[in-house]
Amino acid sequence: MRIIQRSIAAGLALASALLIAGGCNSLIGATKPTLVDSLDAGDGGTVVEAGPSCLHNSDCKDAQVCLFRVCSQACAADKDCQLTQRCLSTTAGTACVIATSASCASGGGCPDGSQCKAGACRTACQSAGDCLTDQVCVGGVCVGTDEGHDPGPSGGSAGSGGGGGDAGMAGSGSAMGGSDQTMGGSDQTSAGSGGSGGSTTTPECAPDYAACKGLSPVSCQNGKILSAGPDCPFACKSGACTGECVTGNTQCAGQVFSQCDATNTWQTSTCKSVCDATKGCVGTCTLGSLQCNGSTELDVCTAGAYVKQTACPVACAIVSNVSKCVACGDHDGICPNGCTSPTDPDCPKSVGEKCTSGSDCANGFCVNTVCCGTSSCSGNCFSCDVSGHEGTCTEVNGSPNSDPDNCGGCGTVCSQSNITRSCSGGVCGGTCALGFSDCDGNKGSNGCEIHTDADTAHCGGCTNKVCSTNNIGVNSCNGGICNGSCVAGYADCNSDKLTDGCEIHTASDPNNCGTCNKICPYLECSNSSCAASVHSGLIGPGSGETDAFAGRIYLFKVTFASAGKLAALGMYTTTANAHAYLGLYSDLGGVPQGRVATTSELTTVANNQTEGVLSALVSVSATSYWIALNTDAAVSTPLHVGCETGSSSAWSAAATYAPLPATAPSATSGTLQTPDFYAVTVP
Repeated sequence: MRIIQRSIAAGLALASALLIAGGCNSLIGATKPTLVDSLDAGDGGTVVEAGPSCLHNSDCKDAQVCLFRVCSQACAADKDCQLTQRCLSTTAGTACVIATSASCASGGGCPDGSQCKAGACRTACQSAGDCLTDQVCVGGVCVGTDEGHDPGPSGGSAGSGGGGGDAGMAGSGSAMGGSDQTMGGSDQTSAGSGGSGGSTTTPECAPDYAACKGLSPVSCQNGKILSAGPDCPFACKSGACTGECVTGNTQCAGQVFSQCDATNTWQTSTCKSVCDATKGCVGTCTLGSLQCNGSTELDVCTAGAYVKQTACPVACAIVSNVSKCVACGDHDGICPNGCTSPTDPDCPKSVGEKCTSGSDCANGFCVNTVCCGTSSCSGNCFSCDVSGHEGTCTEVNGSPNSDPDNCGGCGTVCSQSNITRSCSGGVCGGTCALGFSDCDGNKGSNGCEIHTDADTAHCGGCTNKVCSTNNIGVNSCNGGICNGSCVAGYADCNSDKLTDGCEIHTASDPNNCGTCNKICPYLECSNSSCAASVHSGLIGPGSGETDAFAGRIYLFKVTFASAGKLAALGMYTTTANAHAYLGLYSDLGGVPQGRVATTSELTTVANNQTEGVLSALVSVSATSYWIALNTDAAVSTPLHVGCETGSSSAWSAAATYAPLPATAPSATSGTLQTPDFYAVTVP
């Protein structure tokens, strides 16, 4: 984009200000130049705002830098600047500049630390290291790699003539980006002559240019220095990716250790023993090599160190520069002459070694396949290969068939654990100590291993003797009997803590209410107490009596004062051994309805209560019900003192004596005085 002045007047003002500042900045009382506030692109492009005018960095704010008499944004690279601006590094500071403010004549006029190149002030350099991160060193100056910020050196059009006046100077054409502005030349009072035309675009690089910026290759494309591709994985040299590794990296491939040198090339070496990717070659021995450790141990190199591989049966020696287990040979310096143990029959065996005949043994005595110290054993002794006593006559009480220390074979010792041991027919046996049992059937190995007097898993015996934990806090076994304290609210009522522990919930069991065998008469136990009962109805004896005839159903009205659970029905009679059923029916408008409950068949008791407890509690309300009676014989029911007569009771014919029907029968004529019937309820 070509940047020009907003107007010719503004351009003249800028040129005049720069001229005065450049030529008179040493005069006392010199004032700051006044610059235009902004520059724009004549072709309608983006506007690049210029900062306030300045003479020194102290005239600027917010860490801005005073370059070309303008407060400019500080930067570290071209990418920190707006498009069409580039980052210029000078002695005074590093800031973003635009082409018009950073243009110069070939004679100079650039800030310290920069130089005039192709009409533009640029940072001097000898290599890319002297430039900012996104710039390269070309022709002794730093040039950006992004055309959006730095299009690079290019030719300009011919400059127009300088204006007339006292300070007019011949204008020279700018060599930067084709700018049309011209600056006054030398001090001459006449009008300046026209500036010469700008040179044509100067390439930044030769076609064969190639270089590196860090790991990034750069090359020359259409006269511009541009990136040639992505960063190299290892190293970049002369504009091309090179190397096979990152300097300093290490790796192992089996026993081969590799390390990347300064030229990004792997240098390899083969380890004798072990390769460690971090430490390199470790260990001093060669992997798999053998060496003798003493006279009878053969070691092998594993993981960089020698470890025991085997114990040689005869000796360890070096044969043909190789360590190995060897037998004995004549005059080999390893074993006595004439002995090639263990295979040479000329080698005599010592006492305790295995043999097949007396000729195998040094003393000629081979007994029971062992070289013995004497020719034979006498008395109750038997020559055995007993561990720790090889080749000696060991006391075996006559025979391995009966000796518990050699039961069934030499050295087979019967266990002494909680047993009076014995050996019969070569099999260990014996009597267990009191309170102990042989539960695994192996008296030879561990005797009587279970303490059945105290073991809760074998309490009193070996099988099916696990003490129950049902409702027991901590169970125990004492003298072969299961024991333990019941948890609150439970009891062991069958005295069997082996099978079911504390099986009864005495807090609610009506047959064991609060304690074992305490029976609640009316089936209700709560919080370990039998429920209080309420009798509803009339209970005798009274004065006089009324007979109830066989084969009839009598119904007598009763009212419950409060709701509860019906537990029993009863009557008071003077007749013995009559059979009867008692029941309870609901009431509707003074008429009995459906059966609510019935007793099983009862047998009357003379001059006492005959009561039938229900098999289960039945809920009743605070209302009227009817008590019913059916009997197979006439019974006398004494009248309650002061009882009323009237319609409070009625009867109806019954075809036969039988359990009470599900629905109350219709009443027939006739009334009786209310006899002694009652219902028992609990809360």
